Amino acid sequence: MQNLHGGHPLTLVSNIEQRVRDLDRNLPLYKIATMEQNLSDSLMRRRFAMLLLATGVLIPLVAMRALASLLYGVAASDPLTFLVVAAVLLAFSSVAGAIPACRACGPHSYSAP
Repeated sequence: MQNLHGGHPLTLVSNIEQRVRDLDRNLPLYKIATMEQNLSDSLMRRRFAMLLLATGVLIPLVAMRALASLLYGVAASDPLTFLVVAAVLLAFSSVAGAIPACRACGPHSYSAP
């Protein structure tokens, strides 16, 4: 990426900071970056989430093959089993999160009159 003077845009930062300080010394300048850097930082979270999602899908598929010999009466790729297991995990995790949340929202000993 080139600026009007043929260099990288970040080479202009010191000049821009000086000009802004000349106009208003109290104006804060922070986190100066190029648009490419901002876009990359923004997409990094999404890429990481997609990586976690892909890992969360691939691990059960690999484990499904490994555990197929241990299953009796249920196919390793049974969609109903996957849904039931996902529902049970969701229920337990919801309860596990709700219990401390309810305790935190309840009356506290230091707030009683």
